[in-house]
Amino acid sequence: MQGPIAATVALIAGLTAAGQSSTAFDVSYMDENSEPCGIYMDQSADGTYLAAYAAEGLEGEYVFSLRQAGPNGSSQITQSGEIDTYDEGPTLLSEMTLDLSGDFEASLQTYSWDGEFTCRVIV
Repeated sequence: MQGPIAATVALIAGLTAAGQSSTAFDVSYMDENSEPCGIYMDQSADGTYLAAYAAEGLEGEYVFSLRQAGPNGSSQITQSGEIDTYDEGPTLLSEMTLDLSGDFEASLQTYSWDGEFTCRVIV
């Protein structure tokens, strides 16, 4: 298999479902960042761990996108949903572990319930 289909299959195979990552998300990182949203990134022998989060009090919707390019082509995965933050602190929106070679770009955008843009982060 070659080309974009192979790249997409490799990307999906390299993703770890939420909650199954061997990298623990550092909740204190969210508290130290004063932005309304963010992407936490940690590289280890298991791959590159990404976690999208929203600060306490942020409400609305999010779009978390990952674009990956490698020798066999490129692919894109987009996750979206509602932001349900609680008074206890920041909320984890999505997480994944990439076990791939090649370049990638992850972006997180958040919007208020009335569609107003509230935050954008790119790594």
